[in-house]
Amino acid sequence: MRARRNCWAKAEVSRRRRAYRVALRLFPESIRHTYGREMEDVAAQAWREAGRRGRVSKALLTLRIGRDLIVNGLGARWEEGGGMGQGFQDLRHALRGLRRRPGFTVVAVATLGLGIGGNTAIFSMVDAAFFDPLPYPDDDRLVVPYNVPAPDQGRGFAAFSSPLFAAMRDQGVFAALAEMAPQPLNLGGSDRPERVTAARVNAGFFDVAGVPPFLGRGFTAAEATLGGPDVAVISHGLWERRFAADPGAVGRSIVLNDRSTVVVGVMPPDFELIFARVEVWIPTRTDEGAFTLTSAQNNNRILVGRLAPDRSLPATESLLGSVSARVRERFPGALSDAHEIHLVPLREHLYGDARSNLTLLLGAVGLVLLIACANLANLLLVRGESRRSELGIRAALGASRFRLLRILLTESLVLAALGAASGLALAQGLLRLAGPYAPSSLPTPVIGLDASVIGFTSAVAIVTGLFFGLVPALRGTGGNVREALAGAGRGSVSRHRWSLGSGLVVLEVALTVVLLVGSGLLIGSLYRIQSVDPGFGTDDRTVLPLALSASAYPDAASLNAFYRDMLEQLEATPGVTAVGLGQFLPLNGASNWGYEVEGQPDRGVGFADYTLITPGYLEAMGQRVVRGRALTWDDAREGAPEVILVSESMAAELWPDADAIGQRINIDTEGRVWREVVGIVSDVRNRALTREPGAIMYFPPVLLPMSIPRGMSTVIHHADAAPPVAELRAIVGSLDSTVPVARAGSLSDIAAASESRRHFILLLMGLFAGTALLLAAVGLYGVVSYSFSLRSREIGLRMAIGARRSSVLGMVLGQSGRMVGVGLVAGLAIAAVSTRVLDSLLFETAAVDPVIYAAVALFLTVVAALATWIPARRAARVDPASVLRGA
Repeated sequence: MRARRNCWAKAEVSRRRRAYRVALRLFPESIRHTYGREMEDVAAQAWREAGRRGRVSKALLTLRIGRDLIVNGLGARWEEGGGMGQGFQDLRHALRGLRRRPGFTVVAVATLGLGIGGNTAIFSMVDAAFFDPLPYPDDDRLVVPYNVPAPDQGRGFAAFSSPLFAAMRDQGVFAALAEMAPQPLNLGGSDRPERVTAARVNAGFFDVAGVPPFLGRGFTAAEATLGGPDVAVISHGLWERRFAADPGAVGRSIVLNDRSTVVVGVMPPDFELIFARVEVWIPTRTDEGAFTLTSAQNNNRILVGRLAPDRSLPATESLLGSVSARVRERFPGALSDAHEIHLVPLREHLYGDARSNLTLLLGAVGLVLLIACANLANLLLVRGESRRSELGIRAALGASRFRLLRILLTESLVLAALGAASGLALAQGLLRLAGPYAPSSLPTPVIGLDASVIGFTSAVAIVTGLFFGLVPALRGTGGNVREALAGAGRGSVSRHRWSLGSGLVVLEVALTVVLLVGSGLLIGSLYRIQSVDPGFGTDDRTVLPLALSASAYPDAASLNAFYRDMLEQLEATPGVTAVGLGQFLPLNGASNWGYEVEGQPDRGVGFADYTLITPGYLEAMGQRVVRGRALTWDDAREGAPEVILVSESMAAELWPDADAIGQRINIDTEGRVWREVVGIVSDVRNRALTREPGAIMYFPPVLLPMSIPRGMSTVIHHADAAPPVAELRAIVGSLDSTVPVARAGSLSDIAAASESRRHFILLLMGLFAGTALLLAAVGLYGVVSYSFSLRSREIGLRMAIGARRSSVLGMVLGQSGRMVGVGLVAGLAIAAVSTRVLDSLLFETAAVDPVIYAAVALFLTVVAALATWIPARRAARVDPASVLRGA
């Protein structure tokens, strides 16, 4: 056995020695001749010693020897060729050559700039979503808990009730745990009140974030208890806007919802945690002794926690298993027996969907870069063939092949550097143009002299220059000197040398097909989405959000009085045909509520979306009352019978074999307040255009079990031109000058915003596909044009012996047709597999849609024919006499 092991060891050393001898060719001939054998012996002895120490030692030794061979071998060749001075000479030679051929240089740099620029723009967004550290210390330890009521609800949702938060906090498994709930507030104290985005947070919120205030402090425990003082921490932007960046702003007061509130802190610029564009943070004040079943079922808080230093995410998650049982024990029926709590890293919560979309875009723009590189390789092949005589002369004068390769690769690297510079400029422009169209879920990086972006761009440029310049350089320096000089004299090159160029065109066509198919599928999907009936009108409808303060309007009666007076005045405005108020507009955020159905105890508690509406809302939205009646102001008066409207889908689900009118629903979990169904409303797509209409409940604007909703949106249906916003604001101001009116919008904008992610992806995919199509057409034109210019003598001979122009034209079109045909078949096959990653973005569109695939094939064939037509016409018009005389 020992003899066999020794035999294996000797055989391995022998194999490594032969491989080492081949690798020594990196060194110049003079060094190999003098020291080669000695270097082999030293390496063989080192391998024997490493073999006795084990596999790890052998692997490390192999890596070290490989590194030394590459560094020292290429360094020796560099020094033999003239060292740094020779390198500068190569650089000057490359710049001079590129300057002499400005057309070639501009096309090559523009081609690379398109590919590198698109990749840089998308990479900067990917870098922000995947790699850039979040602006919080130890951001990898920040997690967002997810509420999972049942296993069939997948990931669940990120909202929790106050009792469940308190139970998780008291479990003590987090280093810190914070709660926050968005709450728009009225900011007064100036001539023009405004609506600001606020968030109620607990006292430890800023400790979880780990970001200290820019000025002042956060909240104390006393300030976050019932009866505590009215205090607030404000954003850096609000501090600049309201206090002119006065450092003495801490301790001064602002008016929030008609209450004087002391500013105790100012956060740093761009501070955001979970909720974007929050301008005011105020303390949450909860009486934990007054928790009820209703509060245990009201999931209206987002939580964020910081993991303890000694606990991992799975370990922390497992320790939360008993929390649900404790809440169920205190509030029976609040949580299901299968309830779970999952923890999601903060980055994944913020950018989960965006990351998959960015990965898709990075793959698409990577294809564009490959196409650009294939084009560059073709350009370098053409340039290499045109310089074969020059290279042959250099070789005849004694230049080694390594020296010639270095000249050509230096030129490729110069082109890559210029392409990288133009790519960075293009990336800046792309992000500025695409920024307004980007959905808020995507990160918004700042392109500039960022180290990671410049490093990525530099790496792409170097790899592109070396890899795609190496093959043309090897082809250009191949063959013998006599062949090169003879070919130069005849002015022709054998056609087999262009097989590589044709292969690159096939690659370009195939990759372009993939991008065109992807864009076509997205276009088809968006067309189908835009054909969907949302169930409400979007044209000629203006939305005016507003909110009333609790101090000025403490009860439902005072709220409804203001709403009624305002709607009467708005309806009297010329051009207004209908007007109404709604709490949650379709496609603009939704909330659901639990309910019980009278006479159906086995059904248990169901959930449906809900909204509060005033009379006139359904008419303003363009919705119909299918059966029964609409709401009236009498339904909103105190002591009126409790009534409700339900959507068609909800009526069909709850009473499939009976009339829903007259049936009763209870929404109060603490008692039995039965509301009679008095009307059935036509369905709307409430949460997304791509989701089927679901169950929706419509209430009059009165007191609900939890609170009085004070934020409402005014929907104004007008004929043709919308009333001036200033006139609408004046009407609201005439009733109450302290009521802030948010910026007016339109229902069509809200509907479009709901599909902004798809539109953005389509915008970029279409841009990349168009760029790829342009590059493929240019590449096809270049290969066909240049290959037939090299065959001009052959074409002249054909025409001299009787070939007609039509046959020459057919020959050229046939060659390009074969390249395009092979590329089409390959591209369609690749697309059939790869476009399945678009499934999440497609709506009623199959990933393999025969119509779209056929349309792409036809479109690309037409473009390819147009790109080939000019060189084909030029070849068919060759004058045989002039060609033969030139030969």
